[in-house]
Amino acid sequence: MVSWVESQTLAKKSVPFALNLLRELYPKINFDSIERNAEKGIVPDFIKWQNDPEEWKRAMSGFMFYSYSTILMKQIDESLEKIGHDENEKNSKELIEKTVDAITAWITAIRLLGEINRTVDCSVVMSQDIIKLVKYNTIMNSDIISKRLEYAIAHILLSDIQRENLKKIICAIFAELTNEITYGERLNTIKK
Repeated sequence: MVSWVESQTLAKKSVPFALNLLRELYPKINFDSIERNAEKGIVPDFIKWQNDPEEWKRAMSGFMFYSYSTILMKQIDESLEKIGHDENEKNSKELIEKTVDAITAWITAIRLLGEINRTVDCSVVMSQDIIKLVKYNTIMNSDIISKRLEYAIAHILLSDIQRENLKKIICAIFAELTNEITYGERLNTIKK
């Protein structure tokens, strides 16, 4: 039984993105009901699907989380553009919460897609968004965002991602962007 949730934004942006990829990866699955419901502004409850035994549903969940993270990142970019150099606005509770939500959605997508053989290549491409997420932390200089990023990286290291090099790529980018050599060392101790 499929649970559904209402979301015009996800129905218009995330579902078409996910279905485009899923149809290529899972050609035997019929996605017509998902597409029909999306036209009505209803999407599968992808939060519940992340633990589904069916691989394609976990993949759908991963693509939906990724698309949601990119929607949030676009909103953050637009907000930062409007704010300019106003330090108080850059540290607004709403902007920080949105950034934390983007990180959470992104890391969930990378984990889900990285654990599935058919979608691991997608997660490698999507992992490059860590550059944007670290940039937000640099601009906002928030301990909350820093801690969430650190959690995200540790989560990747401890996950069942199919490619060890994906873990290394993400950690290397993060360490380089944050200029923290010791950070990589700390992550290695978390992994052990």
